[in-house]
Amino acid sequence: MFKIHGELDDWNLVPLLLKDNRINPFVHQSENLSRRMKITNLILTALICAFIVACGSKAQENDKGEQPKSNVETPADNKDVVVENPTPPTPAAPEIKVVHDTVIIKEASISATKMNVLYAGVDNPIVISVPGVPAEKLMVQMSNGNYRKFGRSGEYIVRPRQAGRKVFITVSTEINGKEERVGSKEFRVKRIPDPIALVANKRGGKIRKNQLLAQSGVYAELNDFYFDTKFSVVGFSVSAIRSGYLVEEVSKSGRFTKAQRELMCSLGLGNILFISNIKAIGPDRIPRSLSPIIFRID
Repeated sequence: MFKIHGELDDWNLVPLLLKDNRINPFVHQSENLSRRMKITNLILTALICAFIVACGSKAQENDKGEQPKSNVETPADNKDVVVENPTPPTPAAPEIKVVHDTVIIKEASISATKMNVLYAGVDNPIVISVPGVPAEKLMVQMSNGNYRKFGRSGEYIVRPRQAGRKVFITVSTEINGKEERVGSKEFRVKRIPDPIALVANKRGGKIRKNQLLAQSGVYAELNDFYFDTKFSVVGFSVSAIRSGYLVEEVSKSGRFTKAQRELMCSLGLGNILFISNIKAIGPDRIPRSLSPIIFRID
């Protein structure tokens, strides 16, 4: 029997076996064929065993030695983990400017609190703001009009001069010691609509004589408008047919004159009263000619 010690290369076993004369097939050539075949089988068996042992030893070395590489290396002290292929970094945030520890995003906000139209001759409230910039740091410029600031939150009163011309509002602030424009906006300017002339809250139609005589005069109202706007009637005429003739009496204010009242007192049932040439002035100081009022005495 043969004992195999340690690691054997598959070809190193042959000389060891052949040194023993008992199994050397070339020493005793007179031995019978049966003995030679047994020795040959024994040599082949020993070679196969040596090959198996050598392969097994190499497999154990691989198990105890090199480990499959991974993307994560773990040191012996388990304090740090090194990643060979880390996740790509997140893109940096957009660059912004910082002034006096205040983050400034260079975008101004200008909005009309009533609507995106300004009206000439009236106070239009607007709000101007720049994110990250105090209201007192803003510098405002305006064309076709003037403005004034009120409050502490960027509120302004804008008063355009002329209708039909656009207003441009530009906002600037100081950035890194230098004045820089941060926004602008364009507004259309419209004229205030014409009001409606009224007597006894009527625009015309049938009216009782005593109700007509109880009124002080003609007034003008502007309904369904965005601003609380007042108009003053500065003149009108009252006319009627009396004794076959057209009689007209004029007032230079919004109140009925004595002559106008006498004319209205002379009217009978079914007579027609004309109130025309009505003039009114609003906050824009532009005279308005209003539609006439026609009454039928009921």
